[in-house]
Amino acid sequence: MNYILKFVLFLIIFAGPVAGVYLLIKEKRLRFFYVKYGIVSVVLLLLDVIFAITSPDFYGVAFAFVLFLPYHIILMLLFCIVGIIVNAARTKFFTKAEAFKMIGIAICIVLVLTGFEEYRNYELKKDFSKYPNITFLGKNFNPYECMIVKWNSTDNTYKKYLLVESMGNSYEKFDYLINNPDDYYVSKKYLDGTGNFYYSFNIYGENGAITSEVYRVNIASKKTERIIQDDLIDDFETSPLDNNLIYYHSSNQIKIFNISTGETSVLLDNTKNDSLKFTDYIIRISDDGRFIMYCKAIDYDLFLWGFDCVYVYDTKEGTTQEVIKTDLCEIDADSLKWEE
Repeated sequence: MNYILKFVLFLIIFAGPVAGVYLLIKEKRLRFFYVKYGIVSVVLLLLDVIFAITSPDFYGVAFAFVLFLPYHIILMLLFCIVGIIVNAARTKFFTKAEAFKMIGIAICIVLVLTGFEEYRNYELKKDFSKYPNITFLGKNFNPYECMIVKWNSTDNTYKKYLLVESMGNSYEKFDYLINNPDDYYVSKKYLDGTGNFYYSFNIYGENGAITSEVYRVNIASKKTERIIQDDLIDDFETSPLDNNLIYYHSSNQIKIFNISTGETSVLLDNTKNDSLKFTDYIIRISDDGRFIMYCKAIDYDLFLWGFDCVYVYDTKEGTTQEVIKTDLCEIDADSLKWEE
């Protein structure tokens, strides 16, 4: 089986350029060159897919889709351009010297595209070791599978554990504390470590504006108080170092509300990024209070391949970094958490 895999890899890497050069030399008619090289390209793309399907692990799948598919698409474009140039030179449309110049330009374009791809691979090798590990739920739909994924910050790798049953709601036993009016929607429930239960309402105004209110319930006394009222609050969480501090995301900002003083301050401004799609804003504070996960979104690479990504803000250095970027699965934003 090892020899078969090596032979397939050999074909995937070398068959395209060898067949392209051979057909350029032997086939004098441009139309037939395109037909024959098109057949070769389709076969190679099918080999890419077969290699991905039969690969025993995620890395083989990623290798096939992230490297081989773009490689063959670039080869197809390159030989389409070179075929036109060679055919034009044969028909005396321009001189051979001009043809070589144009081929050189086409090769330079390919090298630039390859450079972008190498840069992206370099991005994947960044040092994330300062961050705690992250765990999340993920889903794939073809075929359907649900999984727990653990991201290791030390070597930027992912390990998945397939699930048979969905996970239950750990907050169900606290739902009786909420008297929910029909025109309100409970958007967030949260339990801290000191016997307080928090929940937020989204309130929809007649003019379409959405505001949010955050309430705190003391479980022992059943005392309920409203502590925050602001524009739409995407998510909130109390600080693991001080339960009087609530971090929340609203109006493209990460804010801190101090329950003791009633004051609100802005920690991070302008969290919106127009290049990201399907953005879910979250708040997940690490145990030491230094790192805040605040954004899960879809990002696209040079070849318009979609990746689920997660952003983290470092409160010590005042910097934001994309720490997770994967096409392993679709990330459930609500499930994201720092690993203990």
